[in-house]
Amino acid sequence: MPLSKTVRILVVIQLCIGFMMLAWYVCYPFMGELYHWRSRLFLAQNVIGDTQLLDYVSDKDKSNAKMKLESNQQLFSRLPPDQQGEVLRDLNHYKSKTRTTFKQKAASTVDIFLNRLPPLKEAWLIFTFLTCFALLFRIEGAHSAAWSLPVLALAYLISNGNYPSGLSPDAKLYPTEEMLFAKGEEFSKKTLPGAWQNYLEKEWGGEFFFNLARLKEMRGHPSYHSAYLFKYREPLPLLFVYFAWNLIFAYICCKHEARNPCKNQLKTLSGQL
Repeated sequence: MPLSKTVRILVVIQLCIGFMMLAWYVCYPFMGELYHWRSRLFLAQNVIGDTQLLDYVSDKDKSNAKMKLESNQQLFSRLPPDQQGEVLRDLNHYKSKTRTTFKQKAASTVDIFLNRLPPLKEAWLIFTFLTCFALLFRIEGAHSAAWSLPVLALAYLISNGNYPSGLSPDAKLYPTEEMLFAKGEEFSKKTLPGAWQNYLEKEWGGEFFFNLARLKEMRGHPSYHSAYLFKYREPLPLLFVYFAWNLIFAYICCKHEARNPCKNQLKTLSGQL
C-alpha cells in the first residue's frame, strides 16, 4: 500500500531535518570551528591594537578604527608585564588553532560522531534515516519503528538538564537591556548604542578593559582548548518542540498504518463480491 500524501510530506520534512543536522556536524570543523577561533583571535588582536585588523574594515571606517587601535596599543603597553604575557599567549594560541590542515579537519569530523555528540542525539539521527527510508521503501514494521524517535527525543529532553550551560564563557559580563536603562540617567543616552557606550565607560573604564575581561573569562573555560562542545544544555522550549514534532510524526505514521489493513480487507471483500 503506497504512503499517503501526508506521511510522504512528513517523511520528507523529517529527512530534511536529519540532513541539516548531519551537514552541520560534518561541516563544523570547516566553518563553525573557524568562526569559533577567528572571533577570539580578532578579540585578542583588538586588545593589543593589532593594525592587521584594518584589512577587515571598510574605507570610510578605517580612520576611526585606526585611532581606536592606536589607543588600545597605548593602554596595552601600560598593563603589567604578566597581564601582557597572558594576552599574547592567547593571541598565539588562537592563531595556532586557525592553522589546521584539511586532514586534521576531516579527522575532527569523524571524532565528532565518535566522541563528541550526545549519544541520544546521535541515536536519533541514525534512527531518523533508518525509519524514513524504511517508510519510503514500505518495509514492514517501519511505521512501528517511528515510535523510537519520540522515545529518543524524550530521553534526550530529560537527560539534557545534566549537561553544562551552552552560554559563551563571557556571556555573564554582558548586561541586559533592562540593566542598561535601569539606572535612569546614570547611563544617560536613551538609545541602546549610547547606553552601551556609557555603560562601558562607567562600569569598565572603556571597551578595552571590557574586552580584557572577556579574554580572561575565555581563558578558564573548556572552549579555550576545544571548539567541539556539543554536550551542552539546550533551551527547554526548543527541546519540547523537538519532542512534540517527533511524537506527531510517529502518531501520524502509525495512524496511516492502522488504516491500511482495513482498506486491504475492504478491497478483498469487494473483489469477492
